[in-house]
Amino acid sequence: MTVPEEAKQGLRRHHRETRWQIWLPFIGAVLLTVLLSMLLVVLRDENTLARANAMASLALIVACLLPGVVFALVVFVVLVVLVVGMNALHRMTIPPLQRVEQVAYQARLKVDGWAQRANQSALRWGSFFAPLDHLFERLDQFLKEQQHDREQG
Repeated sequence: MTVPEEAKQGLRRHHRETRWQIWLPFIGAVLLTVLLSMLLVVLRDENTLARANAMASLALIVACLLPGVVFALVVFVVLVVLVVGMNALHRMTIPPLQRVEQVAYQARLKVDGWAQRANQSALRWGSFFAPLDHLFERLDQFLKEQQHDREQG
């Protein structure tokens, strides 16, 4: 058997499976629906219509509503599991965040200490240079008076 022959045989097999697995059930369901509808039209007594109504309601419940409820239950369970998981993750993040908070607090204390030492050094140097500052103020005042006298005279 050659490759094109195998391909043709595979294509024939696919068409046969399509007929048996897709088209036949579809046509059967359509024929069954048409037959049941015609049966309801022909048999118009009160009991038949009541039974048909009950069967249609049951079919609606089983085919549509029950899967919807099951799906909603599954979604609800998944959401509950996700909420519980997020709560557990939240509790797991508390200790690392407390450690980060502690590190930040220690860093703030160190920076405050450095700033305080720098401030004390600035004050010490300021008090050291205070007499010079006083001297320079007097010198500046003397120079301004000299300049004023030159401008006047």
